[in-house]
Amino acid sequence: MASRQVNIVLVEDDPDDVYITKQILNNDIQRQFKLSHVGSINELITTEFAEIDIILLDLGLPDSDGLASVVQVVNHFREIPVIVLTGLNNEDVGEAAIQLGAEDYIPKDELTASLLSRSMRFSIERHGLLRKLRNMAHVDSLTLLSNRADFDERLAHHLEYALRHDTRVGLLMIDLDGFKAINDNLGHGAGDQVLAQFAARIKNRIRKSDVAARLGGDEFALLLHPVESLAACESVAQAKLNSINEPFLIYVDGSVKEVSIGMSVGIAIYPDHGETGSALKSNADKAMYEVKKHGKNNYHVYGDGS
Repeated sequence: MASRQVNIVLVEDDPDDVYITKQILNNDIQRQFKLSHVGSINELITTEFAEIDIILLDLGLPDSDGLASVVQVVNHFREIPVIVLTGLNNEDVGEAAIQLGAEDYIPKDELTASLLSRSMRFSIERHGLLRKLRNMAHVDSLTLLSNRADFDERLAHHLEYALRHDTRVGLLMIDLDGFKAINDNLGHGAGDQVLAQFAARIKNRIRKSDVAARLGGDEFALLLHPVESLAACESVAQAKLNSINEPFLIYVDGSVKEVSIGMSVGIAIYPDHGETGSALKSNADKAMYEVKKHGKNNYHVYGDGS
């Protein structure tokens, strides 16, 4: 990024804020920027730009609909990272903007040359990496988690390692509760947003050696290796259940809505509950369906009353 010009489009209707942003960029002597400016979202969408590396989006525009505008811009410019700039120093707004697709969020009163430059650099790099990931054969394109084929391959690899080194492998099979109602009532686009956001939560704070996967539909799996005990698997299951208690923000019919789901989790551990990948998956599935039969949104260990 330091070796070439960065082409920025600033979407801002306040002349003073446009001037301040230009001055902030001019203060960064290590990088070269070309700043284009439009005063509305409509102007952004209808203007032809030679090249855009990043969009800086103000939420207080005359044709803005708050957070819904984030989705509008992100969906229209899928290949371009978006950073939200706003006069509202509100962490909830920032987190919601990122959840809806923005790469970052910066309150205007905190804007400095170093902060803006760093945020743009990381946003461009991260967005490019995600674009590459979507094109990789072993990644689920919607959630960016491992797909079924990759998961099966890595499960087999971990089991081989566990056999040689006398370690244990934990498997969590996960099925979403209430997801069908979202698809039926709000449409598959809403469902896709929930799946993508759920994937981010399920992957949060897992180790590099663990594997999070989408096996298809609303079926997910989490492979934990190594694990010291069954209690460690239960602790992860409970943490993931806690992580989805907060509502999901989705964009539907021109507005941002909150939806809630649960998840049923079945746990099996190698070698206690199976010595092959197929046996382990089958038994974790059986444990998961025990949760479905007894109220949902919980976890169950194979063999514990099943």
